[in-house]
Amino acid sequence: MIIKSAMLLTILCFHLSTDFKFSIHLCVKAYCICIIMQMYLSVNYIYYEPFSYVMKSKVEVIGIVIIISTSLLIGGIFLSHNSTGSIMSRGNTESPWPMFQYNPRHTGLSPYDTSNNKGDILWNYSLSNAQESLDISTPVIGPNGTIFAGVYDIQGMSNYSLIAVNPNGTLKWNVTLDGTVIHSPAFDSSGMLHVYTTNGSIYSIYPDNGTVKWIYSLTPHQTGEATLTIADDGTIYLISSDNNVTAISPSGSLKWRYPVDPNQDTIPTVGADGTVYVGTGMGDVKASVYALTPDGILKWNHTINLNDSAAGTPVIDDDGYIYVPVDVEGALTYVYSFSPGGSVRWVYPSNSSLPWTYSLPCIGPNGNLYLYTVNSNTILSLSSGGNRLWNITVKDHTGGDNINLESMAIGGDGTIYVSAVDYSSGQGKQQVLLIAYTLSGGEKWRTYLGNAEQASHLAIDSSGIIYVGTSNGTIYAIGSENQVPELTPTAAYVLVSIIAAVFIWRRNF
Repeated sequence: MIIKSAMLLTILCFHLSTDFKFSIHLCVKAYCICIIMQMYLSVNYIYYEPFSYVMKSKVEVIGIVIIISTSLLIGGIFLSHNSTGSIMSRGNTESPWPMFQYNPRHTGLSPYDTSNNKGDILWNYSLSNAQESLDISTPVIGPNGTIFAGVYDIQGMSNYSLIAVNPNGTLKWNVTLDGTVIHSPAFDSSGMLHVYTTNGSIYSIYPDNGTVKWIYSLTPHQTGEATLTIADDGTIYLISSDNNVTAISPSGSLKWRYPVDPNQDTIPTVGADGTVYVGTGMGDVKASVYALTPDGILKWNHTINLNDSAAGTPVIDDDGYIYVPVDVEGALTYVYSFSPGGSVRWVYPSNSSLPWTYSLPCIGPNGNLYLYTVNSNTILSLSSGGNRLWNITVKDHTGGDNINLESMAIGGDGTIYVSAVDYSSGQGKQQVLLIAYTLSGGEKWRTYLGNAEQASHLAIDSSGIIYVGTSNGTIYAIGSENQVPELTPTAAYVLVSIIAAVFIWRRNF
């Protein structure tokens, strides 16, 4: 009886999760439940035989309650956290959106299907003193679905730097750090959260409660704005304000620094082989792209022969090709594609017929590039070979051009999401909105979120829900009202416990 019940529950466990470690945990729990239930039934066959049917039923109900409680206690062991804050269940180190533009290659491509997202506002969380001076940084999503974002207040009205919001839109915790967090936090592969403050401090934080594990402080002349990129080996990269690529170990110690040309707040990008790519250039310094080894040794440096040019944040596709937007002051922006060895593959456009300023590209599931322009409200697609596939012009709600595109991300199903600000209402009533497009450029839906001057970059969770922060201190969750939440470890343990108790009880009575 125990074997049959456990086998059925084992099959159920593997259907409940595609995570192998989580499935093993559920299987162990299933066997424990079966053994406890069988022991209980064996004792009570003898115990309540002389009693009436009514008394027997009461014993059965009490027994089921005892067994469910006991099995949940066993499940709680798997869900518990140790004293250092490391997570023990379901390989919980895998974040659905761990850093700026999803991964160290900054592709902006989520692995999760978002086709069921209909653009409904599921909830919004607003800070109590939300106002136009209060900005929410680009959010990231923790392994259990919690949303994390920095708080930036140019008027000093906010008394905390980092917030954690539960998946249902309620505040989990907030912490005050030694400075504001302007840019995206980042998760490493062990599930630790890292943030950079404007005072030049890198914090490693336990995401469950916001307590600090360690702090690494830059020297005063290195402070300023920076966005963290975390490689697969846990190394933390940033470009300090003194124009050095800085590498910090997972334990919070300095690994190395490498000097580069001045830059316009670009972000390091890390390839699959650990190579670190950086775009530079500002003012009289021409744009350059650097490639450094994981040990901080120069592999190659390509200078782009354009005056008053600046290279943006690199993006790397699955084949290792690098794509970099290069802005030329007073002219158009080019997109450069490099091979992993540093040679130029192609430049788009090949002439100056399209005076567009390009955003950071996103890589679609088909390998094509998708990007938008910040001066002509245009979204376009390029092949990996540099050929333009299509372009569309985004209109405001009146059909006019009073709209600014702010950010882009792509779902695993190929839906393109673009945040924007619509200025067509006039009188300072600009509206942040989110627009969804197909891979061929057809609009699927658009949702207006609220009054704000800016929108953050996007984050996509494993259920296909889109999160975006706005400059009025609000985080929005956009999805489908009938969306089924992902089965969490806690929910799965509860479900297995109840099914196990009821199933074995029905088989024995």
